[in-house]
Amino acid sequence: MPVARYQNPIYARLVAAPAARGLDLSFLRAVSEDRLGPGPLGNPLFGAAPHSYDVILFGDSTLAWCTLPQVIGQRAGLKVGLFAYESGFQNRRMAPIYDAIARTYLKPGGLAVHSFAAWTQVADPDLVRLYETDFARIAQVIAAGGLPGPLARGATQCTPGALSAAAIKAWRHRLHVRLFGATFNDDTSLPALPARSSDKAPPAVAPSGGLLDIEAMHPRFLRSDASAVTVDADAALRSSGSQAPSLYRQLSEVVPHPVSRANFETNAAAWRALATDAPYRAVFMIPVYAAAELRSYLWQRAIYRLVYADRFCLLDLGALHPANTTLPVDKEGHVVNEGGLVKSALIGAALAAGKIECPAAATGRR
Repeated sequence: MPVARYQNPIYARLVAAPAARGLDLSFLRAVSEDRLGPGPLGNPLFGAAPHSYDVILFGDSTLAWCTLPQVIGQRAGLKVGLFAYESGFQNRRMAPIYDAIARTYLKPGGLAVHSFAAWTQVADPDLVRLYETDFARIAQVIAAGGLPGPLARGATQCTPGALSAAAIKAWRHRLHVRLFGATFNDDTSLPALPARSSDKAPPAVAPSGGLLDIEAMHPRFLRSDASAVTVDADAALRSSGSQAPSLYRQLSEVVPHPVSRANFETNAAAWRALATDAPYRAVFMIPVYAAAELRSYLWQRAIYRLVYADRFCLLDLGALHPANTTLPVDKEGHVVNEGGLVKSALIGAALAAGKIECPAAATGRR
């Protein structure tokens, strides 16, 4: 899909935020309009040397949107990769893909950090919602022992920039909804989209010879008008949520629906298995939730305690988020605007300080 880049309307606010202190944020001066990006096959990981990353984060939109691996890396002093995509699932089908990527690109004893919304964990064990052809190609290469190395789409696959003009127009219309909360036709007072810098697709390889990086500042949540962003007192998760008693005593209470529970048990078994003999440490990361979504936060804590605590390390952002502070946050664990910077800095600081709880079985076998 063609990419339009324009000046970041909240760049000044980002660099002035306390979380930005000591960070180089020059890479955020311009942002991308490329919602789906180059897709999993275009991830920079596949152009990296084997065993060259200290941390790789895997997840769905709660991680992909607004998470800044550059900020995490600067704060932690580590090399950090991001393999996270909208509607990604923590299910049986995806487990071997994430495992192979972690085994290939993480240093021995490195961290594979997994962060997924609750609904992705109870999905059909074999379902892929988006990027199915990309993930199928990655699985094919893994089965053939083809990692590492840049992955190419087959000759019959669509390549970036191959969409029709009508499809591009439709995407820009949807972007307007996501940026400003309504369609242009619904509210003619809404501003037009920023001018496109170019209608040409970017080259597959940057002039330096390296793969183009994936844009981490997701335009869905990039709003120049701060009043249009929901600001929730997320400190409630720090001051009360992380100390709140569990609402759940057993798995049947966490996932009461029989079909969903059967899906979850199948998925969880696959993820527990990948962590059992991994040469890396698997980490269960609980996203930052709005205070109004305390139940979702406690659901994640219960799942970790009941299912993963003996195999996965824990990185609980709700418990680590500083008390009496707020950040822009949308529903379902999606942070917005400078919230992505705050969240990324929080993850980096937690990694630097070793604030990850690990069971003896999750030490990372060498």
